[in-house]
Amino acid sequence: MICIGAGIPRSLVLVAVLALSAGCNGKADGGPETTLPPLPTASTTPADPYAVPAVIDEAYVNRVLAALDQVRGDAVRRFVAVGQVDAEAGIALRSIYNDPQYVQELEGLGKTDRSRLKTPPGNRRTTATRVLQGQQTCILAEVLIDFSEVALAPPPRPADEVTSVTLRPTQPGADIRSLNPTPWSTSNADVLKQGALPSPEDQCAA
Repeated sequence: MICIGAGIPRSLVLVAVLALSAGCNGKADGGPETTLPPLPTASTTPADPYAVPAVIDEAYVNRVLAALDQVRGDAVRRFVAVGQVDAEAGIALRSIYNDPQYVQELEGLGKTDRSRLKTPPGNRRTTATRVLQGQQTCILAEVLIDFSEVALAPPPRPADEVTSVTLRPTQPGADIRSLNPTPWSTSNADVLKQGALPSPEDQCAA
């Protein structure tokens, strides 16, 4: 215990108390002030933008469609570069198309006139305008497909036509290169007359 005599002036007592307080606050006599490192911040893992949500809306479907269009664009660019649908282009298409749509897309790309495509072609843009069915294992959507970044002179879409796309989980073993970042692949795509869209029961039956 430090005892302060009665004969010591009060001003000297005050100076001594302040000095003791400074020492208790992390300062050594004449030394630098001690600083503590900041607490570590908690790290978070970004959410998977393609994880199937409880409610499947147009925003989610359009994220998926944009990812599928990117992989398809890679296949088309490969086709333009090598002059044929080789194994690499086929692997890319296989990763985003389920049967029987895969065979149709493979044959369709092989018959495409490369002189009508941009060099290099960009991605087509598929946009969902209406989600007709949004299940955990099946999505049916009305879509618009824009080929302006792919073809030199894309043909206009007739006003009385509408396109529907059916998405289902990618078939096991189809995406051998992990090219498709989504859990979905196109199982069916139809160009129909306005008002003739397939029913959800037809496309998304269990």
